[in-house]
Amino acid sequence: MVKIHVLVGVLTGLTLVAITGCSSGSPEQEKLDASNYSSVKAKVDPVNLRITLPLTPYYVDNDEDVAIQTANATLLGPCMSAKGQQLDMSDAIPTPLPEDRRYGIWNKVNAENYGYELPPDPRHPSGPAGSASDGVPTGSQPTNLKSRDYGLAYTGCSKTLADKMLKDFTPNQVGTDSEVSKGLLAAASQAAGTDEWKAARTEWINCLSANGVSMPAGKPDSWVPVVSMTDKQSQIKTALTDIDCKEKTNYIKRLADIDATFQAAYIGQHESALNRIKADKDAAVEKAKHIIAEGK
Repeated sequence: MVKIHVLVGVLTGLTLVAITGCSSGSPEQEKLDASNYSSVKAKVDPVNLRITLPLTPYYVDNDEDVAIQTANATLLGPCMSAKGQQLDMSDAIPTPLPEDRRYGIWNKVNAENYGYELPPDPRHPSGPAGSASDGVPTGSQPTNLKSRDYGLAYTGCSKTLADKMLKDFTPNQVGTDSEVSKGLLAAASQAAGTDEWKAARTEWINCLSANGVSMPAGKPDSWVPVVSMTDKQSQIKTALTDIDCKEKTNYIKRLADIDATFQAAYIGQHESALNRIKADKDAAVEKAKHIIAEGK
């Protein structure tokens, strides 16, 4: 079936698993010594709402993911047509990312309009908005998937073209045991155990509390405070308070910088393997561009 990739949701999910330890059967994390990497800083872009960390180059960004999935759709199209089905390119290509929410919401414009929900996919403007809990759109399933014939055609073509289809290099698809996924998980988990991380979280939560906003009971590591799912204006008010507190405490940058030091430490211990993954990813992106240009 066609997959709708939402990189921000992937990253949020990886971070949550790392901090809460809710990944069943996950391998034991190696100890990272970040003491020699204190000079490594994250790049936080408040204009484009992107956060760049040391491991970022080792998995696809949104543009690269779009290129790979567009190329795969280009390969699938003729096969689908031969089976009497028309591949909907907008269903096969990843949803554009409105903001990187690995540390929660931080864009006031989106918050003023949508609260904790993601803005609608511009290709499907009438579709449901996203989830407040994890930032992943909940209503973006392609309407074509309701057709059994479409699903059978897609599955059959995917199998037929498996050797030609390009690999998925989003963090959860390079393999949960890959060096990239293990690095993201280990860095996030160990960053969250530092006094600096806990201090940033405490200052943000205290600011929320001072403004009448509480955290969910029994979920001290939640990225989202208690939010009304029925009163939109109340949700928007909470979202704006959340962002104000993040800005007052420099929350996003502080967490990102701590995360960056542990990611850098992980890279230092796994550089050869990571470089091979990056080379494969870069080659796939270049091949994708060629497929798109040639139309086959």
